[in-house]
Amino acid sequence: MALVVLGHSAIWFDQQVDGNATFWLTITDIFAPFRMPLFFLISGLMSVNALSRPLDLSRKRTIGLLYLYMLWTALFLARLFVPGASGGEAPPHAAEIAVSILLPTPFWYLWALPIYFVLTWVMFRLLAGRTRLGGLVPLVALSTVSPWVEAATDTAMREPLDALKLGPAASNVLWFYLGACLPSLWFTLMKRARLSYLIGSIALYAALIVPVLMWGVRDEVKVILAPLALLISSQAFALLSMETRVMRSMQWVGRSTLPVYILHLFAISVISAAVTKTGLGDALTVHPVVETFVPLVMAVSLTVACVWAGQLALGSRYTSWLFEAPRALTRPPSATSMGA
Repeated sequence: MALVVLGHSAIWFDQQVDGNATFWLTITDIFAPFRMPLFFLISGLMSVNALSRPLDLSRKRTIGLLYLYMLWTALFLARLFVPGASGGEAPPHAAEIAVSILLPTPFWYLWALPIYFVLTWVMFRLLAGRTRLGGLVPLVALSTVSPWVEAATDTAMREPLDALKLGPAASNVLWFYLGACLPSLWFTLMKRARLSYLIGSIALYAALIVPVLMWGVRDEVKVILAPLALLISSQAFALLSMETRVMRSMQWVGRSTLPVYILHLFAISVISAAVTKTGLGDALTVHPVVETFVPLVMAVSLTVACVWAGQLALGSRYTSWLFEAPRALTRPPSATSMGA
């Protein structure tokens, strides 16, 4: 989550402030094979028990997340109707709004998680035992062609609407399924973690990522780099102490991933409008040192602020619906009939 906010902050600074965020953009490129594959692998690991139950008992993972996706996508689109917010472009019409809400756009991961869950649930019932591993084959192929899927759909939506995220959605279903299908592999890697394995895998990753970034083929070979990134992650999680101040702060952020993911995009939009209106962009590019630290300070500040805002919202019955679907939508059918 921290890497996502840092990446968006660097992109904003590089494009909107006309600054030089090359360093931070490079950092986010280096960690791209870690970021979403690790997130979705962990999501798959945490879904193992739910995948063994009837689908109706997992409405919070399906209907609940789709509710949040549609709600926040609609709110994000609403900002384009504010005078001057669409950069001179016409606000979206009804058909464009419908496409943005039904297909993955800015909050694509909220769209992807329930889709991945249902797809995996179905595949687990069609495939049994070791045959489930065969389901990895078409998902590897889908992840491999995802850069071309993204290129084919990237311009389907006009500005100021956000591009479709069908490429990332096609790329990452593999890691969710892998986590759900082979949880024992992950835990075995952690149990057998060695410092020598960690150092060796990091060295190999460093040797591979340099030419990959130089040749500009990161997305094309991400399906190859991601397993190595996941291996590094398993070793690091097993060997690093979770009780250090840094790791405790990461856990604090991790418990509020949803508010951070959603709210930081709104915050960046507000910051962008404020900088444009006040002309502060020039002040942020006066010195290379300032340019280097602005994206980092912005990312840290946004992350902390969004965690606090999310905790406040979830702590109130008047605003908790912003981050938790109403129980009427997520309550299992049996509970609904008992309540009736």
